[in-house]
Amino acid sequence: MSHKLPNGQYVLKSNVSASINTRVATQPGDVKYRDINGDGIVNINDNTVIGNPNPKHIGGFSNNFSYKNLDLNIFFQWSYGNDIVNMNRVIFEGGGEFPNNLNQYATVAERWSPENPSNTMHKFTASSNLQTNLFSTRIIEDGSFLRLKTVSLGYSLPNELLKKLKIRTFRIYASAQNLITWTKYSGYDPEVSVLNSALTPGIDLSAYPRARTLTVGLNLSF
Repeated sequence: MSHKLPNGQYVLKSNVSASINTRVATQPGDVKYRDINGDGIVNINDNTVIGNPNPKHIGGFSNNFSYKNLDLNIFFQWSYGNDIVNMNRVIFEGGGEFPNNLNQYATVAERWSPENPSNTMHKFTASSNLQTNLFSTRIIEDGSFLRLKTVSLGYSLPNELLKKLKIRTFRIYASAQNLITWTKYSGYDPEVSVLNSALTPGIDLSAYPRARTLTVGLNLSF
């Protein structure tokens, strides 16, 4: 992808675009962005649409089951075709651009190095040429998901026993919310949007995931 000059600098080959306005400053292991307009330089003129936060469709379906004195309710929720900007990766995979950040994702163990010429994770450096904070397909992820949103299982005492106990209703139940989520998104929760604007949906920046809750209850009336 590049060759070394006698003075120790690297120069990209003519068929490889640079990540900043100068080809000499780009080093092996640096992030490289696509030259959209083909002028050999990557800059603001190469901006393009790389994702869509709006799902193609969303929905849910529920069902109620009953058998003798048992009752079961299940509710599924889904979203399909939307993209998420995973800004957490900018911070926790950013390396030298965030020198005060001591916590990193486990993926940084696969960073580029002369001994590990990775094509998926850039090298660790404080160089401004790294430019990991740019919006790129590296941090755009599929936000589609299917979630088991609610499950509720209950049991009611038979009418004959209710009459003997002189009570009208007795039902014990257990329910769970946000029990299981099937998704390819690498963040905590694909159902996320942390910026309070309708113009900036689908951005994940240290958002707290939806809590998984378990509830046990009793409905009793005399």
